[in-house]
Amino acid sequence: MVDFIPIDYKRRRVGGPKVFEISALFLIIIIFFLDIFLYFNLYREKQRVADKLELASARLEIVDRRLDALDFQKRVSFKVNWALIMEKLKEIIPQNLVIESFSVKEDNSFELKGYLTESDEFLLFIDKISSFEYFQKVIIEHSLESREAKMNLIEFKIRGEIIQVGR
Repeated sequence: MVDFIPIDYKRRRVGGPKVFEISALFLIIIIFFLDIFLYFNLYREKQRVADKLELASARLEIVDRRLDALDFQKRVSFKVNWALIMEKLKEIIPQNLVIESFSVKEDNSFELKGYLTESDEFLLFIDKISSFEYFQKVIIEHSLESREAKMNLIEFKIRGEIIQVGR
């Protein structure tokens, strides 16, 4: 085997591997401390984000409670003076009109079902209830004219919304 490395170079290299071992050890120590430093920085950042998240969660809970209170207050604040509405409604209802049902839903919409014998009075009633001061968006959903026992019966269903009356 032919040796191409000069003898002088081999003699100088005797201290070389120790330098390599020391620098490798130094590099490993630096990397280890760098990892520890980065771990603690990451841990502090995680704590800071967790604190911010906890604060935001508490604020969101406060806002949620306020919204619930406003929703409750909104539901409670819509009060209707039924005596006043019924008194005024009695004035516009024709004598021969029969009310089968009058219902009010949670969204303050109403439904009025009934029948009437005269078509002229029905048209007049529709005009009056459409311009009734406590109702809005009044719609005739169903109107059917039938002839039973030689009488003209007009069956109807009227829907609309109740306007806030009296607090």
